Amino acid sequence: MRRASHYEELGEEALAACRERSAGHWLGLTSLCGQYAEFLGFEDRR
Repeated sequence: MRRASHYEELGEEALAACRERSAGHWLGLTSLCGQYAEFLGFEDRR
C-alpha cells in the first residue's frame, strides 16, 4: 500500500498544479494499486 500512497501524493500535487490529466493518471493508479493489494490480501508491514 506504500506504492498507492506515493501515487496519491503525486496525484494531489498534480491537482494543486492544475494538471488534471496527470492527476487523473496518478489517482487512477492509486485506485488500481489499492484494489489489487486488497484482492491479494497484502498487509503493509512497517
